[in-house]
Amino acid sequence: MAVVEEKPPAGEQKPGEQKPGEQPVGEQKPGEQKPGEQGKEGEQKPGEQKPGEQKPPSAPEKYALTIPDDVKDFVDADVLGSVEGMARKAGWSNEEAQAAVAEHGRLLREANDGFLTQLKADPDYGGEKLVETQRLAKSAIDLLRPEGHPRREAFIRAVNRVAAGNHPEVVSFLADLGRRAAEDSIGQQAGGAGGKKKTAEEALYGDSSKK
Repeated sequence: MAVVEEKPPAGEQKPGEQKPGEQPVGEQKPGEQKPGEQGKEGEQKPGEQKPGEQKPPSAPEKYALTIPDDVKDFVDADVLGSVEGMARKAGWSNEEAQAAVAEHGRLLREANDGFLTQLKADPDYGGEKLVETQRLAKSAIDLLRPEGHPRREAFIRAVNRVAAGNHPEVVSFLADLGRRAAEDSIGQQAGGAGGKKKTAEEALYGDSSKK
């Protein structure tokens, strides 16, 4: 007896049979990239450096920063340390960090010059009174932070680091302080040579023992 093979209806797919044009499972198309496979030749991965591209400079092992001569009044070792810390965090080269030091000093110098212009124009402390104002201000510093005082230089550096050495409010305050001390000194001399010499605190604030 002959076995008659049963044919599926026209267009019906046999089990496991591939449709015309259908890609087998797992088979890679021409030019298709497999998962995890490196991109095409010349294709740049995210963060990858292009051929010929200059690599960003990295922070040196040790910075060699100096204070430019024209800003020595406004930049000190503490400022250099602050700039170095910022530069290392940002990955700056020594040249970039040095440029930041110079720029910082330049801005402070310009601010200081601007304050001096304001002081000269002040009707109460500037103009013809400027020289006397500056003398009195210095005398106040000399009274409270005389030469040899352990904190004199630190005080002067702190004032200069914020460009306040010529700020009208700072200078006028110190000038008034110096004038008050001078007036008390004259009053003491008028009281007789045998009087007790006042301390800086007594000259400025009075004798607290009499209160």
